[in-house]
Amino acid sequence: DMKISALTKERDELSEKMSSLEKTAVKIELLTKERDELLEKVDAHENVSSGISSASKALHEELESLRKILNQSELAKQELESKLSELHEAKENLVKDYEIKLSELSSTNTELKQEKVDLSTEIEHMIQSDIASRQSFDQNIEQLNIELERLKETDT
Repeated sequence: DMKISALTKERDELSEKMSSLEKTAVKIELLTKERDELLEKVDAHENVSSGISSASKALHEELESLRKILNQSELAKQELESKLSELHEAKENLVKDYEIKLSELSSTNTELKQEKVDLSTEIEHMIQSDIASRQSFDQNIEQLNIELERLKETDT
């Protein structure tokens, strides 16, 4: 009986240890899974960090490029101011020329208006003359037709 009791006790202890080992195995599995997830996160962070470093380097290069452009733009600004001054002077000359041409055109326009009135009057006289000529022509044709009829009657 004692052997059975000792074996039973040993079996229970072994069963307890087995249960404890199974729990430990589950914990190890969970910790392994958690470790793998953390490693993936670390890789992702390293990739992000690498991307940030690349972007930072690119931004630094862009900043240097912009500084060079800024220095060059000062020279360009001075050139543009000079050209703007020249353009302003040219504009003033164009305005003066425009005013002169406008005055000339106004004068020419007045002359053309008078010429138009004169031509309209002349055209009206010509139309009246044409109407009178047509009436006279029609009367002459009518008289010739009458003469022709009379001659035809006298011939027969």
